[in-house]
Amino acid sequence: MSPWGPIAVSCLLTYMIASLFLGIFENAVLALMTCYSVDIDLNGKDGEEGGKWGPRTFHDTIAKVGKCGDQVDEDASDDEKKGNEVK
Repeated sequence: MSPWGPIAVSCLLTYMIASLFLGIFENAVLALMTCYSVDIDLNGKDGEEGGKWGPRTFHDTIAKVGKCGDQVDEDASDDEKKGNEVK
């Protein structure tokens, strides 16, 4: 008897479960980012603190990611000023 039938069924089932889990995770992240954006729009950005609602650790993490993104943008701008090709 060939083992390929049960292996194929297991792979298909694993793929479907992983796809469902990642879809739910994607929706959760999208909902958090939407709530954060609305919070910033409604309550303003108080310095580095961020919005009024939500856990402080979440706001701190978003601020750190934003600072890293700003640094990457500045590096790209420096390359553009020097006339280097940006890929």
